[in-house]
Amino acid sequence: VCGKAFNIDQSGLNAYLILVGRSGIGKETLHSGISFICNELRNAIPAASKFVDFTDYASGQALSKAVAANPSFVNVSGEWGRKLKRLAEENRADGPMAQLRTTMTHLYQKSGQESQVGGLGYSDKEKNVATVSGVAYSMIGETTPETFYQSLTTSMMEDGFLSRFIIVDYTGDRPDRNPNPQRTMHPALAQALHGLCAHALTLISRFNTQAVVASPEAQALLDAYDKQCDYEIRSTKDEAYRQMWNRAHLKVWRIAALLAASDNWLNPIITEDHYHWAHSLISRDIRVM
Repeated sequence: VCGKAFNIDQSGLNAYLILVGRSGIGKETLHSGISFICNELRNAIPAASKFVDFTDYASGQALSKAVAANPSFVNVSGEWGRKLKRLAEENRADGPMAQLRTTMTHLYQKSGQESQVGGLGYSDKEKNVATVSGVAYSMIGETTPETFYQSLTTSMMEDGFLSRFIIVDYTGDRPDRNPNPQRTMHPALAQALHGLCAHALTLISRFNTQAVVASPEAQALLDAYDKQCDYEIRSTKDEAYRQMWNRAHLKVWRIAALLAASDNWLNPIITEDHYHWAHSLISRDIRVM
C-alpha cells in the first residue's frame, strides 16, 4: 500500500520479508491473515485489491510484466525456501530462475519517484514490456529453517541478493489452539486502513508521492546508525559481511517510515519509537544473517 505512494530520499518503502519457522507453528496464517485484511479493504475500497498478489512468478520476464501492469503491490509467496533453492541451483545466466533473481535484485532499488524500471524488447512486439517509473515491488514469503538455510550460498550474499531481505526467524514452539479467534477487524483499525489505502491510491493515481520525514531526535538516531554501518563495512574485506551491513541503514529507514506512514499518512513523521522498533527488527535480521 505504501511502497510507491510514500518516499524517503528518492526511495520508496518496498520490502522483501521472509518468515522462517518450523512446521506446525501456524505460518499459514501469514496467507490467511493477509487475505482477511484484503477482504476487509475490498468491501470498502475495491481498488485496494491490486495491492496484494498471490501469483507464483516463475521468471524475470513474468515479474517484469507484472510490475509494468501494477506499479505497487506485495507478492505473497508460499514455501519460499523451495524457490530460493531453485534460485541457488540455476546455473545458466539466461535461465528463468536466474532472470528472476536478477529482476528482484534490480527492483529493490527502483521504488523512488525518479527511478526507471527498464522494459523488455523482443522481435515479437506483443511480448514487449514498457519502461515504468517508480515501481514498488514487495514480497513476503514463509519457509521452514531446514529448507531455507540449506538453500543459502555465499554468492547470494556477495552479489547483494540476500542482503535485500528482512529475515524474521521464529524459534518458538507450536502455540496452543486459540478457541476464540477474532472474526472481525476492530472498527478503529478498519477505519485507519481505509484512510491509508484511499490516500495511497489517490497519490498513485496523480503520480505523486508523500515525503516521510524524521523528527530531529529520530534523524540523529538514523545518522548515528548510518555511521555504525559505515564502520562495520570498513572493518572487513569479506564481501558477504560487507553486503550484510550495506543495506541495514536503508532497511531501518524504510521500516521506520512505514510505521510513520501507517500512524499518520497525511503528515508522516518518523519518531524515536518508530526508529527503535525498526532498529530492533533489523538487528535481529543481521544476527540471523
